[in-house]
Amino acid sequence: SYDSQVEDAQNPWPKIEVSPGSNGKKAFQKSKAKPLRTDTQETMVVETPKCRARAKSTDSGLESADKTKNPKRSLSAAFKDASKQPATTAEPASTTSSPPSSNKRKLIDMGKPKPATKKPKTPDEKKKEAEEAKQAAYEMKDHATARSSHEPPATAACKLSGGARIVKKGGGKKSAKAKASPCAPKSESPSTTRGSKTKHSEKNLAETPKEKQREDESAKNPAQKEDAAETPNKKPRKSCAETPDKNPSKTQETEKDESTESKSKQGLEVAEKKKKAHKLYMRFWRSVNECRGTSMEIKNAFDRFKYCKTQMSALYEDFMQCNGKWQNSVIMKTIRHKHKNGKRASRRWLTKSQLLAHFGDEATVEAIVLRKEADKELAEAEIRDHPELPGLRQFLVLVEDEEVDESTDEIEQLFNMEQRPGSESSDDSKDMDSDEDSSSSAAAKKKKTDKKEKKDKKDKKDKSKKKKSKKRGGKGKLRKAETQEDLDKEQSRKVQQEGKKVISTLNRKIKDATTKIDSKEVSALNTNVREALKTDLQAVVKKLTSARTQLQTALDSAQDSKIIDKTTAAKDILDHTEGSLVEPVMISTHVKAKEDSTMVIEEKIPVLLPHRIFLYLFNVLGLAIRPEDINEYWQHQKSLCEWASHNDLDGKHVPVTIYGDTARYGQGYDQSKITGCFMSSPLWRPKSTRMSQRLLFSVDADRSLGPETLNPLYLAIVESLNEAFHGRTPEGRPLPHKFSVTEIKGDWEFHYHTFQLRRYWKTRWICWRCHAEHHAHATHSCFDFDDDPTWEATTISNFSFLANIVKRENVCPFLGLHAFHVDMICHCSLHNMNLGIAQDANGSTLMFLIENGYFGCPQSLTFEKLLVIAFRDFKAFQRSTGQKCSQTKFVPRFVWKPESHGAHMGHKGHNGKIIAYWLGDCMQKAVERSTEPHREICKWLLESQAWSTDERLELIAVTMQSLCAWFHEVEKHGRYLTVTAADTIYDHGMKYLRYHLVLCKVSMMKKLHWHVRPKMHAFHHQLKDVRCRRISAAS
Repeated sequence: SYDSQVEDAQNPWPKIEVSPGSNGKKAFQKSKAKPLRTDTQETMVVETPKCRARAKSTDSGLESADKTKNPKRSLSAAFKDASKQPATTAEPASTTSSPPSSNKRKLIDMGKPKPATKKPKTPDEKKKEAEEAKQAAYEMKDHATARSSHEPPATAACKLSGGARIVKKGGGKKSAKAKASPCAPKSESPSTTRGSKTKHSEKNLAETPKEKQREDESAKNPAQKEDAAETPNKKPRKSCAETPDKNPSKTQETEKDESTESKSKQGLEVAEKKKKAHKLYMRFWRSVNECRGTSMEIKNAFDRFKYCKTQMSALYEDFMQCNGKWQNSVIMKTIRHKHKNGKRASRRWLTKSQLLAHFGDEATVEAIVLRKEADKELAEAEIRDHPELPGLRQFLVLVEDEEVDESTDEIEQLFNMEQRPGSESSDDSKDMDSDEDSSSSAAAKKKKTDKKEKKDKKDKKDKSKKKKSKKRGGKGKLRKAETQEDLDKEQSRKVQQEGKKVISTLNRKIKDATTKIDSKEVSALNTNVREALKTDLQAVVKKLTSARTQLQTALDSAQDSKIIDKTTAAKDILDHTEGSLVEPVMISTHVKAKEDSTMVIEEKIPVLLPHRIFLYLFNVLGLAIRPEDINEYWQHQKSLCEWASHNDLDGKHVPVTIYGDTARYGQGYDQSKITGCFMSSPLWRPKSTRMSQRLLFSVDADRSLGPETLNPLYLAIVESLNEAFHGRTPEGRPLPHKFSVTEIKGDWEFHYHTFQLRRYWKTRWICWRCHAEHHAHATHSCFDFDDDPTWEATTISNFSFLANIVKRENVCPFLGLHAFHVDMICHCSLHNMNLGIAQDANGSTLMFLIENGYFGCPQSLTFEKLLVIAFRDFKAFQRSTGQKCSQTKFVPRFVWKPESHGAHMGHKGHNGKIIAYWLGDCMQKAVERSTEPHREICKWLLESQAWSTDERLELIAVTMQSLCAWFHEVEKHGRYLTVTAADTIYDHGMKYLRYHLVLCKVSMMKKLHWHVRPKMHAFHHQLKDVRCRRISAAS
C-alpha cells in the first residue's frame, strides 16, 4: 500500500501545491486503489485526488485529532487505523466535506449514477442543523452512547483528508440525502472521531474551554470551519454557497461566554480550596507518619482510625490547635493499649433437668452429678437446695468456657483547662494569688520555727488525750466495737489481696507453661522427648488451672476460711510444679570457636541443676524411696566401706550417682564427639535404664578445652549438690530429703579428663587406685591376675590421691563435694566388660568359628557370605531362647578391624551380652559336634566331616563359658550380695581373665586375636570390690 509519509518527506514545503502530472499521485492511486474490506458487498472504495495542505485546526477531521494526540502520526498510519474500524454502522455514512469549486471530488464509477448537486442551505437551515449537532454533542459527552437522531454518524474514514472514504449502499432516504449534499457541515455528525463512541466521548471530556468555544463557533458557522481546514494560514473565508448575512446567534454566544467565565472562576475557587485543604492534611499526615518525634501510640491510632472520620477529625483538630506540636495540645489524647489473654468461664446453678437440656446427654449429666455427690468437698461446695424450693437440688456447673485474646487501643479525649500566668478568670483566682503570696512569705520562716511547733504539738496532743478520755464516758464500748469491726474488715481485705496475688501468680505460671509447650525449643526436640515434655507440661497446666478455679470460687464466696485454705493449697501446688516450669541455668564457659580453630570464645551452656531435678522427681512425679531402703543402704556401706564412716553421713541421705560418658555419633567422615554428665539414684532402678539417668549438661567434645570448659559447669552442679546435702535448695527452700553423692562413675576417659589424673591407660603407672604398671619389667604388673596380686599392697589412700595423683592446676570441683573420698570414683562395668573386654572376646570367638568352617566352607564362600550365615544362626538362637537385642546384621568392618586392632566386634553394651550368650552356645555345640534343625552352626562340617583340629577349641569354649557364667550371676543377683554370691561372681570373673591371658599368648603367634588391654586391670579391681564390699558390679 502507498505511504504518504514518503512523499511528505520528499516535499519539504507541503503548503506549496505541485501540479499533478501523468505520473503523479492521482495516477498512482488509480492504479493501486483496492477495496479496504471484502467482508460485505455493501462496501465500496471512494478515491479522491491528491492531498491538500493540512490545516492546524483541532476540528478539521481525524487527521488533526490524531495530531493532537500524536504529532508524529502520518496519514498512512491514520488510514490504517481507520481501516481497522468497523466498516458499517447502525446508520448509513454520509460525506460531509465541502470541496472547493476549483478542485471537486469525484466518485469512482461503481455501477451507480453520480449524485445530483443540491442548492446551498439557507441560514435558518444551517442554524437548525448547528443546534441539533450541539445537542447531540452534549448527549455524547454525558452518556458516550447517544447518537444524533437527525443526521447519520460518519465513519472514521470520512475524516481522512485526501484519503479514501467508506460508504454504505442502500442507505435509505437519509443516506441518499447525505450523498446528494456534499456541502453538509461536519458538525452534523458529532461521532466522527475515529469511528468509536467511547473514544469520542473521551476526547470531548478532555477538551479545554477554548476548544469548546471554537467547536461552538464552527458548529454555528460550518462553512468557516471548512475553509479554515483548507487554508489554515488565512482568515476563515465564506463559502461560495453561503449568504453574506451575519450570524444571528451572537447575543447568545456572549451570554454563554459570560456564564462560562463565571463557572470557571467558581471552579478555580473550589480548586484552590481543595488544594489548600490537601496541603493541610498532608502536613497532618507527615507529622504522624514521617516525624520521628511522634509517639507510636499516635501512629497506631492513626492507622486504626484512618477509615473513621469522627476519630480522625478529632486527631486532626487537635493537631491544628497545637500548631503541629502534639505535646502542647489543649485537648490531651490518652491512648491506652489493652491486651487480654486468658480464659473466661461461667458457672451456674442448674437443676438436673436444666443440665439435661444444656448438655443433651443423660450419661454426661449422670457422670457430673455422681462425681459431685461422691466427693464430700464438692458436695458441700457445688450442691445446694433451691433458694425458693428447698426440695429441689441445684448443681454448680461450668456452662461456658472460652479463650480470650483481645488487643484494643482506646482514645480518651480529656478537655483540660490550662492555667496561664497572669490570667484572672474570677474572684477566686485573686484569692488564690493572695494565698500563694502569704504562703510564700510564711515558707521563709518555716525552718526557724519547726522545733518549736513540734514541742507545742506534743503538748497539745497530751492535753487533748486527757480531755477525750474524760468526755468519752459511755462511748468506750461503742468505740471498741467499731475498732473490732475495722480490724475484721482489714483482715478480710488482706486475705482477699493475698488470694488475688496468688491468682495472678497462677495466671503467669499457666501462661509460661503454655508458651513453653508451643516454643521452638520444644518443637526441635526428639519426638519421644517432645511428647513426654508436652504431656508433663499439660498436666502441670491442668493442676494450676484447677487450683486457680478453686481459689477464684473461694474469693467469690467471700469466706475468709475458704480463701485461706485454697490460697495455701495453691501455694503448695506452685511449689510442687516449679521444677517443671524453670528453665535450665545458663552457665558461661570457654570453648573453641570451631572444631579446628585455636580461637577461644565464651559461650553459655544450659545446665539443669540437681536440686531442681529432686523437686521434680519427688514433688511432681511423686517418686518415693522408703526409709527402710535408705537405712539398709547405709548400714551395708558403713559396715564394709571406709568412706561411709564420715561424721556428716548420718544415714538419712538419699544416695546419688554422678555418671559421665563420651560418645560418637554420625557416620563415615561426618562424625562428632559429645560429652554428657548424668545423675541417678542407686536406690531407684526402673525397668528402663534410660529412665534412671537425668541429663545435667552436654558439651561438644571436639570444641571442648577440657577442664577450662567443664569446670565452670561442674562448679554449678557441686554448689547445688552441697546445698542438697543439707536438705535445701540454694534459694533456701526445703527439699523432700537430704542427698549425698556416693558414686562417681564413668568411662576411664571421663575420669581422666574430669579429675585431671596424672595416670591413665597410656602411661607406665596406669591406675589411680594402686601402683600397677603396664611395662615389660614392671614391679607390680597390671596383668597379675592372682588372687593376691602384688599391686594389692600398694593401694593409694585418699590423701595420697589428692596430693599426688591429681594435677595441681585446674582442680576438679567434684573434689569439693561434702564427704568426698577417692573410693567414690568407681569403675564402670559397662565400659570395662561389655564395651571393652567382651568386644575382644566376641570378635575373636566369631573369627575362630568362621575360619574353621563352623558356618560354611571358608574356601568356597566369601567372608561376607559366611557372616550372613552366622547372623542367620544368631537370629535363630534369639528366637529359641527369647533373648532380645537391637543388633543389626554382621558386616566385615563390624567384626574385623584392620591394622593393629584385629578381631574386635563393635557392638553396643546390652547387645554384647546377648552375642556372648550365643557364641558360648556355639562353642558348646562345636565341642560336642552337634547342631539343631533350625541352626546353622556345624551344619556344613556334619555334611563334609572336615572338622578342624585347632588346639584352641576347648580353651576358647571354656573362656566363653566363664564369661557367660559371670554375666548370668551378675544378672541373677540384686544390689546387695551374700558372701557366697560375691565369691561366685569373683571366681567366674577371675577364671575368665586367666583364660583370656592364655589365649592371648597362644594367638600372638598366629593372628590378632584375644588382645590384652589395661581395662582388664580395671575389671580385676571391680572383682576385688565385689568380694570386699559385696555390692554387685552392675549396680
